This record gives sequence, C-alpha cells and structure tokens, in this order.
Amino acid sequence: MAAKDITEKTLLGFNDVFADVVNAFFALSGINRRIKPDELEDIRAWSMYKAEDKLREQERYVVKLWKSEGAVISLIGLENQSDVDSDMALRIFGYEGADYRGQLSRKGTKPYFVMTVVLYYGTDKRWNAPRNLFERLNVPEEFRPFVNDIHVNVIELAWLTDEQAEIFTGDFRIVVDYLRQSRKGDDYLPTEAEIKHVDEILKLMRVMTGDRRFENVRNNAPIKEGERIMVKSFLEIAEKKGIAKGKADALREVMQRLIAKGMTEEEAAAITDISSYEKMEPVS
Repeated sequence: MAAKDITEKTLLGFNDVFADVVNAFFALSGINRRIKPDELEDIRAWSMYKAEDKLREQERYVVKLWKSEGAVISLIGLENQSDVDSDMALRIFGYEGADYRGQLSRKGTKPYFVMTVVLYYGTDKRWNAPRNLFERLNVPEEFRPFVNDIHVNVIELAWLTDEQAEIFTGDFRIVVDYLRQSRKGDDYLPTEAEIKHVDEILKLMRVMTGDRRFENVRNNAPIKEGERIMVKSFLEIAEKKGIAKGKADALREVMQRLIAKGMTEEEAAAITDISSYEKMEPVS
C-alpha cells in the first residue's frame, strides 16, 4: 500500500476522526443524527468471495460498528478514492452484501443496516461516475422495480464550499482545506487549526503537499507525546528553525576550512560567529 493510502487509513481509523467525517456526511445529507467517538467499535475490514472457483479476499478501507447503549445501530464503511471509479457501485454492492451475509452467522442478534461513504480526494475533475447500480448497468426502466439498486454516497472534498468545509471540526478539516486550495490552484496556506493526531497528520500532509516543513517539524521542533499543536504557527517555527540550522551547517563548513588552513578553532569561530546561528528559539 502506498504511503498516502497508509497514512489516510491510519488517520481515519481514529474514532474521533471517523466520527467527524461521518457526522459531516450526515449534515451534508440532511440527516439529523450525530455519532460520538465512544459509540464506535473496530471490526475486521475484510471478507471472502468466490470467483473462478477460488476464494478471494476483499478488503474495505475503514469500517466500524456504530453502537448505542449496547445495541448496534449500523455498520459504517469509509472508502477513499483519489480517482473516479466507474465500478464503485459494484464494489459497494459486494462489500455490503458480505456485511449482511456475515450478520446471518451471528445468531440471536438483531440485524442492522450497512452504509458506505466514499471520500473523493480528486482535485482535477468532479466525480462523474455512476452514483447507483442502475446507472452503471443501464437498467431499462421497466426492469427497475425488480432489480435491487445500491447508492454511491460520495463527498467531493475538494469541491466543498466554505460553509460546508466548516462542518468538519477535527483533524480531517486540515486535509479538506488543502484539497480545496489545491483544486483552486492556490499555493497551500495552512490554516490556524489545532492538530490532535500530530504524527499522522504531519506524515499525511508531507505526502500530499510535498512540503518538507511537515517532515522537518519532528527534527527541528520536537513534539511531546500527546501534545496538540497549531499547524500554521508550528510550521512557521519549524521553517525558521530549519533556516537557522541550514545557516549554522554552512558556517560550520566554512569554519572547518579555515581551521584546515591553519587558524585556531577560536579564531575561526570568531570570524564565522557561528554561535549566533546555533541559538534556537524554544517551542512555545
């Protein structure tokens, strides 16, 4: 799995991030319900199906049970798509069919509904693939009452309006902001947003943006375990420290050359004044 896929999956695996994304979908769809992070439970994300007389494995991206007062309300799956997939309806039919089939083996439990939300990360074009099975299979009108349909619930992240983007209140809002700016062709300007899952966000944003400041944060401005940061101001600190470190490294090289030409260490240090560049500001 590519680095971007791994970091996206890790981030969405956190209950608070998963709940924030699903709640945003509910709000965008006019559903008046909200999920609390502690109502979510991890379950296995893969199932088996038979093709060409062989058992094959299919894996969902991230899937969780939504439970309230001990009872399961729903199974919810998130699927990430960087590219438009015309077969998404068929894939979802397979995923959800396996989820329903799995419920039959759990005797004595009340069946629950299954729902899938597709997060579309594309910035070059909108989602123009079929949004239901009828469109994908081109089912004639007279047959539609007798054919089971399935819907593709897509959030086109890069095309959200300012008002819609504000529905995301957690770490995933940073991803949404980046995609929206990228789609508009703007240079990425980090917003003054607090990060809870620091390591996962920094890794994902480094891969998505190519901005090495996200990579340098850990090296130049260490973060304590469990510490939250404000992304914009923290990147500014990291950038400043990175520049200072670069200058110090260059002056050390000059200093070494001067010593090699016969100067004492004290004389070379006085000429380069390297100490002024080695004073790093503490992270506040």
